[in-house]
Amino acid sequence: MVNAKLFGVVMVQLAEISWILHTSPRQNCQVLVSSTGKSGEEMSGRADETVAFAEMAWKRFDDSVKDLNEKEVDWRIAPEANNIRWILTHISWEWNLRVQQVLKADPSYQPKDWPEDYIGNTTYSLEKITSDISRAREAGLKGLSSLKSVDLDADIPLWGTTKKRGFGVSNYISELNHHTGQIAFIRGCITRRRSKEPEFLK
Repeated sequence: MVNAKLFGVVMVQLAEISWILHTSPRQNCQVLVSSTGKSGEEMSGRADETVAFAEMAWKRFDDSVKDLNEKEVDWRIAPEANNIRWILTHISWEWNLRVQQVLKADPSYQPKDWPEDYIGNTTYSLEKITSDISRAREAGLKGLSSLKSVDLDADIPLWGTTKKRGFGVSNYISELNHHTGQIAFIRGCITRRRSKEPEFLK
C-alpha cells in the first residue's frame, strides 16, 4: 500500500522539477548574461528581454492565484509540504528584499521595519500578503525597466561572492516561475478534490 503522505511529497517534487524544465531557467539566465562584444542594438534588446521575461512571469503568477481564498492558503497537500501561505510570503520576501538588493547592488538592503518572522507568518491576511506582493512587484518592474544592458553586465555582491547583475535578476525571475508552478500544482489538487467534494476549502 502506498504511503499517502510520502506520495504527496513526491508529487510536489515532481511538479517542481517539471516546472523547472518547462521554464528552462538556466537557459533564461544565459540569455540575460552576455559576453562582451555585443552591438548596441543587441545590448538594448537584452534589457528589454529582461523586462518581458519578468512581466511574463508575473502574468503566470496572476493566473495561478486567481480567485484564491483564505482556506486554500493554509491547506497542505502533506504535513511536510509548504502551503500557499508560505510560498506567497516567500515570493513577497524575495521581491521586497532580494530583488531590490540586486537592483541596488546592496546585499544589506531591506525595507524599514521589515519583520524577521515574515515568511509563513500565520497572522497575516491574504489581503495583506497580496498587497505586499503588489508593492514589491511594482517596485521591481520599475527598477528593471530602468536598467540598461550595461547595468546587467555590472559586477555586484551576491550570495557572498560576485556575480553579474543580470544573473541575479534572471535568478529571481526564474524563482517566481518556480514558485508559481508550486501554487498551480497545489490548486490543481484542490480542484480535483472538489470534483468529489464540491465544498472542499470553500
